[in-house]
Amino acid sequence: MSDTENFDGPTVEPDNYVRAADGTVRAVEPDEAPLVSQAWDANVAAVQDARMALRAARLRAGQVEDRVTAQARKRDPRRPLLNAAEHAELEQEYADVDAARAANAEAGRRFKAGVTAEQIQLVRNP
Repeated sequence: MSDTENFDGPTVEPDNYVRAADGTVRAVEPDEAPLVSQAWDANVAAVQDARMALRAARLRAGQVEDRVTAQARKRDPRRPLLNAAEHAELEQEYADVDAARAANAEAGRRFKAGVTAEQIQLVRNP
């Protein structure tokens, strides 16, 4: 498998094509090539940031889970039950993980869609 393919099939080369809103692909004008590269780099950075945020959210959730479980075991080693505050804290961490997972999926979808004309306009006119 080459580096321009993924499991969903071939992807578009970043410096050669732009995907329009209707899904059609057109060749890049010579003056747009640097803008396409910048938009591509922004997509890659967004994916990396989303992955790091997901990893951090999972780590925080694991740490909170370990801490509240240890507190519950300290209170009653035979029957460690979480109190309402611990349960709420843990649910909030799980919600944060779900939000990070959704953001990661969205960044992946944007990356797989390729560089769009709208992204080029955003790079051109920030």
